[in-house]
Amino acid sequence: MKKIKVMHLITSLEIGGAQKVVWDLSKNLNQAKFDQVVVSLMDITNYVPLFEKENIPVEVFDLRKNPFSFFKILSGMSRLIQKEKIDIIHAQLYHSALITTFLKFKFPHLKFVFTSQNWNIESKAREFFIRNTKGFRDTDIIFSEQMRSPIYKDDAIIIPNFITVDAYDLNVPKFSKFTFLNLGRLGEQKNQKAFIEPVKRLKQKGYSFQVLIAGVGSLEEELKQQIADNDLQEEIKLIGHCSDVPKICNQAHCFAMPSLWEGLPLAMLEAGASELPIISTVVGSIDMVLNENTGYPLSTLDQLEASMERVMNNYEEATQKAAAMKQLLLEQFDVKANVRKHEELYVDLMNTVKGKQLVKEMSA
Repeated sequence: MKKIKVMHLITSLEIGGAQKVVWDLSKNLNQAKFDQVVVSLMDITNYVPLFEKENIPVEVFDLRKNPFSFFKILSGMSRLIQKEKIDIIHAQLYHSALITTFLKFKFPHLKFVFTSQNWNIESKAREFFIRNTKGFRDTDIIFSEQMRSPIYKDDAIIIPNFITVDAYDLNVPKFSKFTFLNLGRLGEQKNQKAFIEPVKRLKQKGYSFQVLIAGVGSLEEELKQQIADNDLQEEIKLIGHCSDVPKICNQAHCFAMPSLWEGLPLAMLEAGASELPIISTVVGSIDMVLNENTGYPLSTLDQLEASMERVMNNYEEATQKAAAMKQLLLEQFDVKANVRKHEELYVDLMNTVKGKQLVKEMSA
């Protein structure tokens, strides 16, 4: 049987959840059935060495905020599609969908799969584009039934984000000080500034603990200033990019995430796989994994302080919830079963009629 040629197209290969999903998907895709190439639209290439180590071809473009750059990439992408004889483009994130939509004018035979990786596409203009170009796409992938909306195709299929759960089984000692961990870009979405007031009040109550925030981003200097203004340098520490997420998850005592919007955040799945108790706002598709049995869901940010205090005061309860979370991840969010779902989709989309039937069945 002729192999299916899949292009995984993503905005960049910087360190992030969407990039980790593409890495796990491409690494585990059945090589007997698929050839593949990973394409980054931007010249941010932290993940490239990992792909190269697995002999997965990577092409990198240099998307910038000007029309010349956009049309240059369309030209380069066209040559790559013809050279590699691409059958399917799986576009991750908004800019990849934008580029692929324009490519469909030249290559109408291409199958086009889109995963937005986020509940909120971050602007009304982007939502307008995604909603009004649905006809160019063969299917959309969403994380949960609750994620369905007019911006996605009516028959969008549900495949959640996934991780290699057993990769987080490490035997490392915990930090000596009780540690809350936050992983994520320092920006509006991840909302790390929400820690300031709860941490200040918990410090005043006499609790000894620290919040480690791993990540970089546009709000780093503002966050540093807020920490300094409130004299919380010993309680809240910005540690920059973390190169070993499994290790730091196992060293910490609790994962805390006050995000304003999400899809199904990989950082939460990584914390859960590390059997780390989780406190989080319930946004996007987070309620697929987080409830009162598996962690500490926040209906409002006002509950963050009380939940942090509750975890410190009753850590045995917290670890029981964490064990339930890990079992759920093993059953529903492990890499193997969910990569197989992608493989089935790719194979069946190559037959238009059969593909439409599959999408109908998977979205039912």
